[in-house]
Amino acid sequence: TEFLTTIEGLEPDTKYYIRTYAENSDGIGYSIEKTIKTLTLDKIKPSGSGTTLSPYMIENLNNLLWITQSLDNWNKVYEQTADIKAIETGSWNEAKGFSPIGNYQNKFSGIYDGKGYSVTNLIITRPTEFYVGLFGYTENSELKNIKLQNINITGLRYVGGLVGYNMNTTVGKCYISGSL
Repeated sequence: TEFLTTIEGLEPDTKYYIRTYAENSDGIGYSIEKTIKTLTLDKIKPSGSGTTLSPYMIENLNNLLWITQSLDNWNKVYEQTADIKAIETGSWNEAKGFSPIGNYQNKFSGIYDGKGYSVTNLIITRPTEFYVGLFGYTENSELKNIKLQNINITGLRYVGGLVGYNMNTTVGKCYISGSL
């Protein structure tokens, strides 16, 4: 029998020992001990230069983290090159999760082409904040071929899966599933 669970609050780049148990009328049964090591998540600048001829190539969660922290590059061109699993985002930023790309002061005005690849299990928990989504605030930008699956996003106002607030942005061939 197999099951999946999420353990929150773990430190990056740390070794943990895990043992599960089940209790029923016959007593308690214990699993064998498993050792896991959490990933070190650092922002990693993607390859490319952010131009139409040489877009930034987004291949992993570290590259997405780099975008969130690189406000000066929110007017650049991006292409996603692989499926990205984002379950770890739930523990980021003191459990507020992923930091949206673009905000009221610094809007995303670039081009992001997901190329049909997915971002799964993106978590954003910002119940007191405005402009919440993968992209918080976009203006004069283009978002296309983006697939967000099993997202869980919470915000106060201007909340969306793909974009919290969209001003003059072209959105095409995007797919979103999950909960807001």
